[in-house]
Amino acid sequence: MLAVRLVPPLLMVEFRAQALARSSRPVSRAGLAIVIAAWLLMATGLAWWLWPHE
Repeated sequence: MLAVRLVPPLLMVEFRAQALARSSRPVSRAGLAIVIAAWLLMATGLAWWLWPHE
């Protein structure tokens, strides 16, 4: 990829080290569930609001 080749090698090493450090962070599955539930609730509300009612 051209974008990766344009980044200086020393900077790329630093970015990859930061990415590795961030990948070892704890993951909150409860937070993920809350975000997905909120999106589903908003999508359902929007669909209900836009759906023609008689």
